[in-house]
Amino acid sequence: MTFGNLRKFRLIARPKAGAERAAALAFMIVAIAFSAQARENSDGGWVTLPEIGFVAPAHRGAVNFIAVDETGRVLSAGEDGFIGIWDSNEMRARERFQLSSCPVEKIAARPGKSEVAAYESDGLWFYRVSVWDYVKKERLFSISFTEPVLFCGYTAKGKYLVLGFNDGFSFYNPKNGELRGGRLGGCPVTFATSSPTERTLQTYSPSGALSYWDIDNLTLSRSFSVPANLDSPLAFGSYRFLAGQDEKELFVIDAVSGRILYKTPSIQGGVLLCADGDESLFFRLSPAYGEDGEDEGFTREDFAVGVSGDTGDAYGDDDGSEGLVRRVETFIKAEAAFSAAAPLGESRALTGFDDGRLAVCAEGSTDFFLFRNQTLLTDAAAAADGGIAFTDGNGRGAFIPSGFYEKPEADSVILFDSGTANRVATDDGKTFLFWRYGAGADGGSARDFPFAKTFEEQGARDAVAIGDSGALRRLRSASIYGKNALFLDFSGGITVFSLEDRRPVFSYAAALSLDAAFVDGRGMLIARGSEAEPAAPFLLVDYVSGETLPEEYPASMAFMLYKNRRNSIFSAVLRSVERRIKTEVIKFDTQNPRNSPVILSYDGEDTEFSFIEYGADDERYAATAGGEGAFIISDGDLTFAGRAPAFPQKLLPLNGSFAALDGDGSLAWYDGTSGKLLAMLRLYEDEWLLSTVNGTARGRLEPR
Repeated sequence: MTFGNLRKFRLIARPKAGAERAAALAFMIVAIAFSAQARENSDGGWVTLPEIGFVAPAHRGAVNFIAVDETGRVLSAGEDGFIGIWDSNEMRARERFQLSSCPVEKIAARPGKSEVAAYESDGLWFYRVSVWDYVKKERLFSISFTEPVLFCGYTAKGKYLVLGFNDGFSFYNPKNGELRGGRLGGCPVTFATSSPTERTLQTYSPSGALSYWDIDNLTLSRSFSVPANLDSPLAFGSYRFLAGQDEKELFVIDAVSGRILYKTPSIQGGVLLCADGDESLFFRLSPAYGEDGEDEGFTREDFAVGVSGDTGDAYGDDDGSEGLVRRVETFIKAEAAFSAAAPLGESRALTGFDDGRLAVCAEGSTDFFLFRNQTLLTDAAAAADGGIAFTDGNGRGAFIPSGFYEKPEADSVILFDSGTANRVATDDGKTFLFWRYGAGADGGSARDFPFAKTFEEQGARDAVAIGDSGALRRLRSASIYGKNALFLDFSGGITVFSLEDRRPVFSYAAALSLDAAFVDGRGMLIARGSEAEPAAPFLLVDYVSGETLPEEYPASMAFMLYKNRRNSIFSAVLRSVERRIKTEVIKFDTQNPRNSPVILSYDGEDTEFSFIEYGADDERYAATAGGEGAFIISDGDLTFAGRAPAFPQKLLPLNGSFAALDGDGSLAWYDGTSGKLLAMLRLYEDEWLLSTVNGTARGRLEPR
C-alpha cells in the first residue's frame, strides 16, 4: 500500500569526486520539507504548455463531489485525486489537474475567489484539507488532521472556512488556514451554512441537533431536535428549510422551528440533494428495466421544493403535484451508479457517476453526458537507447523515438498489438519485454503470454512469445538482460527463459520474494521480506551454477529493484529506526551489502514509487517518493521538477535527461538539470497531440 504525501525527507547525497570520494561513508544529510511551496518555487515551477483542441479526460474512478463557482465553472473532485474543471455550456471538460495522490472526498468553492478547499484522505491515517487557486494551479496552504473531516465549506461571503469533525466544528482563516477560536459544538457536525451577512452559522449533527451559532462571539444561540442520521443535509430558501434523507425517508424540515413539513416513505436506493438558491432539486436515480427485464439505465425523479417570494412561506399542499413537492421523471441511459450532484440553475443539475463521467440533468433530457477523451497510454512505459515503448493493457501498444518531442513525425510512431500486457521492461538496448502484472498468461493464445519485441527504424520485428500453458501465471515482476528474460510470480517462483529457444533455463523458489532482477549475464538479485535474524532481505543467485547466497542488511523488507545502464543495482527497503518506519533507497554493494550507500531516506512507508539514475555519467537521480511530483538529486542538491497536470507514476531514464508517464496516461519530457517540463505527449484512439513550450503539434495514428 502506498502512503503518499509524506512531508519530511532526508536527502543523503553521495560525496563529490576527488579526495572526498575516498570517504565513502561521509554522507551529507540535508533536511528538506516536501511542500507545495518548495515545489512551486523551484526552477521547474508549474508549467502550462499550450493546448490546441485538447479535451481533458474524465475522472478515473468515481466522481466524489461537485461544486459550482460564481462564474458558473463546474469543479469536480474524484477518487483519482484530480480536480476537474468543466464547461457545461460546451458540454466538455476544459482541464483537470491532480492535487493529491489520495482520493479527494469533498470540495468547496470560496465565494468571490478562484479558490477551492479540498479534503483529501486515504481512509486510513491521512486526512488533509488543502486550499488551491484553481486558475493558477497553486496550493495556498494545507492543514493536516489526525481524524476524518466530516464537512468542508465556506461561509456565505467566504470570510471563513468551516470544517466539521466528530467532536464539533472550527473556523479557519481562508487565506492562511489559521484557526479561529477552537473546536465548537462537542458533537459530530456533517453540515454547516451561514446567513448572507455571515453573522449566524447553522449546523446539523447526525444526533438530530440543528443549532444556530453567533459567528462574531463564537457562542451557541439556540438548538432543537430534528430527525437524526440525515445523509447529505442541505439548506435552501435563505436557509429557512433543511432537507435530508435517512435510509427510508426523504425529509423537508422548517429550519426555524424544526417542524417536519414533508417526508416521502420508502426511499429506494440513494437520493442526491443539491440546493439552487430558493429552490432545491432532489435527485433520485434507480434502475429502470425494459420489457424483458434487462437493466436499461436510470430513472431520475426530480423533487422540486420552493418558497413564495412574497411571504417566504412554503407554497401549496403536499398532494404530490402542485404542492410542496413536485415529481418529474427523467430517463438517463447509464451503466454506472450516480455519485454526486450540483445545481446549474434553470432547474438543471450536473450529476456525477462512479465511472468518472458527468451528465447534465434537466426535465425531459436524456444522455446529456459531458464529452471527454481517454488517452491510450494508461499503464506502463519503458525507455531504451532506441526509444520509448508503451502499453495500455487493452491490446494497444506504441513505440516512439526518445527525442520525439524535438522532431514529431507521424511515421515515427509504431502501433502494435500488445495483447493483455500491462507492463513493459527493457535491457536499455532495443528489445522490450511485455508482460502482464497479476492474473494472465494462463493457457491462452500466444498474445496472452509475455513476449519480447525489438524496434528499429524500419519498424518492429515479429514478437517472440514466451512460456507455455502453465509456466507463467500471476506474475509480480519481470526483467530482461541480453537473450534472457526473468519472471517472478506471486508464489515466489522464479523462472529464467531463453529468448532464443523460448524455453526455461533456470527455476527457483524463494518465499516472500517481492522483486527480482538480473545483475549480469549469470547472476540475479532477489528482494524479499526478511524473517530471519540477522535480517537477510536479499538473495544473490547464480542461475548458471545454481549457487544461492543470502545477503544481510538491516532492513525488514526489500521491495523494489532498479538496474542502471552500467548494471549497478538500486533497491528500496523498509527499516525500523527507533520504533519508526523509514523508507530508504540504497545502491546495492554486491561485495559487502551492509555497506551499501543510502541515496534517499525519509520517515514513513511508501512501497510504490519510481526511482532512476540517468545522465551521461549516471551522476543524477530522480524519484517520485512522497506522491506529489518528481525531484532530482545531484551532488547533495535537490531540485523539484516542473508540475504537469498529473503526478508522474513511472520515471524513464534518457541520455542526459528523463521522461515520465503520469497518472493520466500522458508522457512528459524533462530537462535533466533544471527539471523544467519540456513537452507532453498524449496518444488517443487515432491521433497524437504534442504540447511543447513553443507550441502544439498533432498527427494521425496509423498502424504500420
